[in-house]
Amino acid sequence: ALWALRRGGQWRRQRAPGQGGMAPHALWALRHGARAAARGLAPRRSLSSMADVRDPLAPKLAPFRRTKIVCTVGPATWSDEGISGLLDAGMNVMRINCSHGDHALYERVIKTLRDQVHTRDTAASHLLESVNVSCAVALDTKGPEVRLGDFAEAGHKGVAIKKGDKVALSVNPDNRSGMTKELLFVDYGNLGKSLSKGSKVYVDDGLLSLVVEEVQQDDSGFDVVQCIAENSAQVGSRKGVNLPGAVLDLPAVSKKDRADLEFARAQAVDLVFASFVRRAEHVREIREILGPDIGIVAKIENAEGLRNIDEIIEEADGVMVARGDLGIEIPQENVFLAQKWMVAKANLRGKPVICATQMLDSMTRSPRPTRAECADTANAVLDGCDAVMLSGETANGEYPELTVRTMARICQTAEHAVDHKGLTDTIRTETRGTPNKPICEALVVSAVVAAEEENAKLMLVLSETGISARIAAKYRPSSLILCITSNQATARQLQLTYGTRVHAVPGGMPIDAAIESGLRQAAQWGLVSRGDRVVAVHSQGSVMRLLDCE
Repeated sequence: ALWALRRGGQWRRQRAPGQGGMAPHALWALRHGARAAARGLAPRRSLSSMADVRDPLAPKLAPFRRTKIVCTVGPATWSDEGISGLLDAGMNVMRINCSHGDHALYERVIKTLRDQVHTRDTAASHLLESVNVSCAVALDTKGPEVRLGDFAEAGHKGVAIKKGDKVALSVNPDNRSGMTKELLFVDYGNLGKSLSKGSKVYVDDGLLSLVVEEVQQDDSGFDVVQCIAENSAQVGSRKGVNLPGAVLDLPAVSKKDRADLEFARAQAVDLVFASFVRRAEHVREIREILGPDIGIVAKIENAEGLRNIDEIIEEADGVMVARGDLGIEIPQENVFLAQKWMVAKANLRGKPVICATQMLDSMTRSPRPTRAECADTANAVLDGCDAVMLSGETANGEYPELTVRTMARICQTAEHAVDHKGLTDTIRTETRGTPNKPICEALVVSAVVAAEEENAKLMLVLSETGISARIAAKYRPSSLILCITSNQATARQLQLTYGTRVHAVPGGMPIDAAIESGLRQAAQWGLVSRGDRVVAVHSQGSVMRLLDCE
């Protein structure tokens, strides 16, 4: 941790001339260094005194979980009982994977969730007759992808390819349904232009690795890529194909994606997780279909997306570190660096960031996660993720509710170790002077500083768009954030934002009444007690107040 603190200082000095902020990995280093200093890991402390600062035999939980949990629903959980169990366990965002199922199924699952959330939220609110804000709906698109065709034998489950076998990859449509172990069809016409001698091709999430020998053409003029198998594997029909490092000219929105996006707009879902986003223009194309009211989270899954991460973060409403395909597209030992790099960049821009893939994968079939999975989840929290995601664990797993509760406990334990004041100071320093900030940011930052100075238990942020609440969360205050809004769509989208709770009020409520309602709701939820200091801020009215709970 001391090394990280020193390195942070070095990275600060080495930033490029003219850049307003330091490199994002320096923010990560300073974050970890600041935590170390806050815990007493300074050189002047003795080793014996350092050991008492954080006792692993007596772990502590943060009083309220700030990191949000995204749960994928599937056969194990898309029943009424399954969704209810996930809500009880702590689900903040329900994810529907469009790679499986159909629109009729998605519609039923969305209705089930909304009915259950409406019942729960209306009972919990002291104001409205109809509230539906405590869980968002996210649709995850399949995205543009490259796949194999079908093997010739009807019903064939695949063939065994041995290490050293020669395998030809053809783009000739005549071979789509006639694959053999020697000849595989790939549904990407520019395959030959994207590969050269020595290039790697991965099939079925890297189960089979091929190395390119040469690119030829068949009698019909279609490219044929001659490869050698680097390992033995059983390969089935329609498996995914990855071309690490290649720049693909696939469309941003496939025919299926367009139908799914139009369905998402018709259902008024809260978020869309857009797969394989590679450039900012892909986000803009998706937004043209969805309209302005649905948040777009760009999934970064390949090297091209990493290269264009700055413009993607600027255009999207959030990003996802999608480590599955990313771990195939780039060297897997570099994934952790990509994760920290993207998280820090998103933190500096104040955009929500999700960490996904195999977070607690072993709990798909076991009631206990591995030690490495626990550390992985905790480190995602310490890196600065707004949310962590469960995929197969809750979609097909044997212990979906237990998995969510386990993840929630890991997050709360990790959050207790976060030095929020150090983070606030670091982010303020590194974003000072950044151009094109929202007009309201100065007032919100002042409220964050006031909350730290006054040791406030809660920040009340009045916001219809959610911008002020996200700005407050960007600076990672020690106090919890309660956003008061009459826009229930805004409230649901804030379920992806770190450290933020929401309270829905009727439209047109005066500021004083809204603040009073927020205090009452916070007390009802146990967020504050009599005598606690609270900071309230309303950027549109240029209002900031210091309050004491009565």
